Amino acid sequence: MTAEALISLYERVAERTRAGDARGAREAFFRSTGIRPSHPAADASDRLPSAPFLRYSVPRRVDRLALASGARDVAKFEDMTGEASRHLEAELRALGLTCVVVGPYEKRFDAVVTSAGASEPLFAVIASRGDGARRVADAERDRTPEGTRQAGLALGYPPCCVEHFVRVEQSARARLEGINEAAIRSIAHVEDELPWELHPMSTHSPVGFTPCSARCPGALAFARRVLGGVRQLDPEGYRVVRRVLARPVLIFRYPIFYVLDGAVREGRRVRYARAVAHDDERLRTSALVSWRRAEIDPLVARADSIELRDEALELRREENLVARWELEVPRVPLLLCPNQAGEEDDGALA
Repeated sequence: MTAEALISLYERVAERTRAGDARGAREAFFRSTGIRPSHPAADASDRLPSAPFLRYSVPRRVDRLALASGARDVAKFEDMTGEASRHLEAELRALGLTCVVVGPYEKRFDAVVTSAGASEPLFAVIASRGDGARRVADAERDRTPEGTRQAGLALGYPPCCVEHFVRVEQSARARLEGINEAAIRSIAHVEDELPWELHPMSTHSPVGFTPCSARCPGALAFARRVLGGVRQLDPEGYRVVRRVLARPVLIFRYPIFYVLDGAVREGRRVRYARAVAHDDERLRTSALVSWRRAEIDPLVARADSIELRDEALELRREENLVARWELEVPRVPLLLCPNQAGEEDDGALA
């Protein structure tokens, strides 16, 4: 697949759909997800449940508990409405924390959201013990790599991970696909060894930064410190977080992914009891999500195992082939499998 800006592909899906060109829209959708259409086409009668695994408008509870317990000295809560930011600021100030509110601003989350249209004005709340919040806010006014570097260090992120993100942010991949895509794929080469504590595809993730690798001791120590704060103040909440982060995830693009529940890994294959699609509240009516529901959801729902090979992605049910998607080059789909099982699962996705 030749290099093409991801936003252009997403916009083509939307434009061709509006024009009634189903063939052109379907082709652009499959091109954006890096797979070739399965034959025969999916039967949309097989439905798949969905849930918002990444929630941009809700303050991350893991960070609130980490601040309250002292596991973090400073944290940033991004992309909230004005009302939500005021409520959070009052809550954090009641804990004796210093707060700096940044905004309003318009957030370009990533290519997919940019193609869906500009968001409403948003705010960020930075909270800290001491003057850390002000240092983060001051650093972020410098819209350069050095500003990014100083803000990451002020937030307490490991220096190696900060330098890694500065490189990712300036990379050709980030320009073509968006920062979120580039950040996820920058650690995908060690997907088989991903610790559950560094799982990136959940609001419950204890790290709000991109680790320089899944083996980074600084990132793992940061994650475990945050999780320790969660466990101290909310033991049941910690158990929920661990269950959620222990589940494998099939990723096509940053907003198009599936969490595999009741999963068991067998070599390169993952067997699962059910799959749940990520439901991004900002994109529920978009053409991209409509094509995902029509072309991928039914086949994932029908299958009970997924195997990502070098040349193809195969879905099976009781060993019978449900679908085989040949992969484009470079490979787009990822299968992230945390390397530590969670505690006993109650089956409830959060």
